[in-house]
Amino acid sequence: MNIDDAVAACQNLGNGWRLPSKEELQEVYSQLHKQGKGNFKNRAYWSSSGDANPYYVYFYDGSVDFQFAEDLSGNYVRAVRTMP
Repeated sequence: MNIDDAVAACQNLGNGWRLPSKEELQEVYSQLHKQGKGNFKNRAYWSSSGDANPYYVYFYDGSVDFQFAEDLSGNYVRAVRTMP
């Protein structure tokens, strides 16, 4: 999905749900995906980090990159929840 759809999908989950930062996604990659948990794909996942060029974390190897504004589609999304 594109970045706008990713943000909306997280917000539509309800109170406290949001798109994770790139640092949070790197932790998810290390703590869950590398341990075979979470049913993640070896694909790119959107983060909330970045402005016009949002960052993503690639779950094949944990690398971080950004996407140019003209090509903001095709990545996966995994929401995180901020606990009250």
